[in-house]
Amino acid sequence: MLLFACISLCPLRAQQDTSSITRDDLRGVLIQARDAIIQVSAEDTSSLDTRISEQVRDLVDAFLYIGDQKDIRYLQKHLKKAYGDEIKNALEPPPSFDEALANASRQHSSMERTDALAAVAVKQYQQGNTSEGNRAVELAIQAGSEPQDTAQAYPFGAPPEEKLLGAASMLQEGGFGDAADTVLWRLKKILDSSAHSGWSWRKLAESAISAGNLELAREAINNVGDEEGRAEMEERLQAAKSITLALDAALRSASLINDVERRIRALHSIASRQVANGDHRGASVTLKLATDAALSEEDDTFQVFQLNDIAWVLIDNEDRDEAERIVELALHANEKHRWGSDQVNGWVVLAETLAYLGHFEKAWTTATKSDDASFRGEGFKWVAYHQTLAGDKAEALRRTDRLKDANERSGALLGVAKAMVDRLKGEHTK
Repeated sequence: MLLFACISLCPLRAQQDTSSITRDDLRGVLIQARDAIIQVSAEDTSSLDTRISEQVRDLVDAFLYIGDQKDIRYLQKHLKKAYGDEIKNALEPPPSFDEALANASRQHSSMERTDALAAVAVKQYQQGNTSEGNRAVELAIQAGSEPQDTAQAYPFGAPPEEKLLGAASMLQEGGFGDAADTVLWRLKKILDSSAHSGWSWRKLAESAISAGNLELAREAINNVGDEEGRAEMEERLQAAKSITLALDAALRSASLINDVERRIRALHSIASRQVANGDHRGASVTLKLATDAALSEEDDTFQVFQLNDIAWVLIDNEDRDEAERIVELALHANEKHRWGSDQVNGWVVLAETLAYLGHFEKAWTTATKSDDASFRGEGFKWVAYHQTLAGDKAEALRRTDRLKDANERSGALLGVAKAMVDRLKGEHTK
């Protein structure tokens, strides 16, 4: 195994900004972000860029937080139409539960209805309305269970398994695992009721493993044939089970996982459990195993992200020196040629980790390495966020002032604004 020299990272000691943050200060930053996002949307050549949509939603939420309706109207008027339309109802009172259900039910295709109803369920659960959330989930299941759309406008409509797996994923991502399980078990009944290919069962098994429902995963895998990758799914289930065992047994089970990527994920999860249990020495040993596996893996497609994830567990384990060493290994690995968005995404996640560790100058430099302006903006967002939280808003804004590209400026400004909102809400505990 290659040994890379570890460059010592000396954190920059920011001049602490102990002055209180006011809503007027925040509005000034938000107006700059507003103008940058309007420029980004004007220069956008796509029909709809989800990254821009997310920025617009974040900006609107921040304006709503300070009660600034004027600037939301300004956004609605000056954004590119596709993005302005998404926030056209931002100042309207939120619909009642019944109105939300009616709006969702008016969607044209069963796929759209399923997604809309699942979104209603998530919102109700977030508001603590369990019975309403359960009702919306039931309606989403009904919509998702409808036969594949055959209307002329939707000749390639999604089958029930695709619609219901999407709804379950939305619920799981929202943190409502019990509701997601309900959807997945109902999907199993649909698959049981008629002939379905092993691929449909495999998709159910994959979703069940992701949701931690290993009982359902076991039943689904029983219907997956060799040609659909039965052996691979058995190993994935073994990896998922290993995480749930007692720690000694979990480590033994993880060591038997042949697929290196899955073995690393299992070791990562086990180390997180050890940290939570206060077993710092045990976590260090487990993370060493995960690091060795990541560095020796022949297919290094995900190596940078694996190392970055290991660094974060080390941070939780209060082992800053080792976390910084691992980040250096990841920085070195990301210099190699990599395909697609892997490399630019690598610079983004590493820039955030460096910023969290307090290495702001190096973090800004790392984010700059992305050759795509929108990814640089994402990296700058998290660097500026952590720098502002650390008490050096002035320096974060000075760095932002030097940025010429609208994508970069919008990202950095939204990062500063997010930190300011968090500080105003008192959500950040030093």
